[in-house]
Amino acid sequence: ATEDQVAKLFEISEGHPYNIYRMIDDVKERGISAFLASPADYLEWRHRQSSEYVERIALTEIDIQILYLLTQLPELDFETIVSSLGIDPAEASLALHHLSYLHMIEGETDLFRIAPAIRVAVERDRRVRLPNERRSEVISLVARSLVLRIEDGAAPVGLLDTAIISAVDAGATLPAFATALLLPSHKVWLAKRHYDQRHWTDCI
Repeated sequence: ATEDQVAKLFEISEGHPYNIYRMIDDVKERGISAFLASPADYLEWRHRQSSEYVERIALTEIDIQILYLLTQLPELDFETIVSSLGIDPAEASLALHHLSYLHMIEGETDLFRIAPAIRVAVERDRRVRLPNERRSEVISLVARSLVLRIEDGAAPVGLLDTAIISAVDAGATLPAFATALLLPSHKVWLAKRHYDQRHWTDCI
């Protein structure tokens, strides 16, 4: 395989091991060039299997809360997850390890996000829900926590987008740094998330 072909294969797989295993079988059967020329069957399978994969996983209550929070925002750090959900740090750590082991979330330098390959499937999973009041409370807690910690220099700079989006979503007064960095893309991200989750009024 050429370097360019490997890059294309990885892009199509979305970096998820489950997808890569199937891709290896398809490439062995068809060859790399033929597979890359027409990966339509694989892409259709990938979309379908992500929902099936998520549905087969047994989720605890803490798993559900963490996954829901991560569907609402681009990424979060451990401290914000624990404080906004009001859960025990040890239990949160075990849940994050479990979800990482199942390739449902990805983490690097203490920032966690839903694995791109299954994000849509997690958002559509009917189990991954919080009551509206609880959801509003949690997003407000995230916004307050991140705004304070970023202003103090205690939160990673990588959470700037999350801080801005959570503050806008919570309807909170934006701090100076958020006002200066607020972009149309933040509102588009929020609108798309509400649309994908069929929250029509929030989307509008």
